[in-house]
Amino acid sequence: MQGFLVDTSIWVAAFFAEHDSFPLANWRTQAHIRCIDAEPDGTRELWLELAATSSASPKVWMNAYLAAFAIRARLPFATLDTDFRRFEPAGLNLQFVVD
Repeated sequence: MQGFLVDTSIWVAAFFAEHDSFPLANWRTQAHIRCIDAEPDGTRELWLELAATSSASPKVWMNAYLAAFAIRARLPFATLDTDFRRFEPAGLNLQFVVD
């Protein structure tokens, strides 16, 4: 079964009732959610490529790592964050949970 790599914004929405998208809380009870315990081959190299920027940008670096992981794992990436659109040309299969 194909899965999704999910951004931390999804987990925050799932676990904090104060979050605007809290209805995602039912994700906690889904038996088909699994963890990936190894970084896919080539993730680091792609991450460095996607994170290349002329200025210090910690958010870009973190987002680039998640995008690289999803691309190399061949998993769609579920997020609430539209900033990830910048990685679609590199092959990120982006799925917005809430538009």
